[in-house]
Amino acid sequence: MFSRLAEKTGFGAVASKLLEDLTPGNSYLKSIREEFATLITKLTHKIYVLCFYEERPTNFAEMAHLPGKANFANIVMPKVYEDFVTADSATLDGYDKLGLARNHRNLVKFDGPAR
Repeated sequence: MFSRLAEKTGFGAVASKLLEDLTPGNSYLKSIREEFATLITKLTHKIYVLCFYEERPTNFAEMAHLPGKANFANIVMPKVYEDFVTADSATLDGYDKLGLARNHRNLVKFDGPAR
């Protein structure tokens, strides 16, 4: 998000190879996904695979602590980026899947220590 903001505002940014690799449709990402799907079927000891995905869009204005849905946040981060981990991108055919009622930022937040 911050790299895209720097790029759009002219402050300069270094493109991240990781972000490029995680772009939907990226051939490298596709090959890793296919390798993983193949690997888990060939293991001697079967493992249980459960795929998680986000059900809520990310509100970039809220993340940046901007009042309301600021136009600048929507310009810098178009709607297409609100959905980080969709069901299509995070699930494998033939395996259980579970949608989490969270956006990307709130995916791993806890009220306190585990008991």
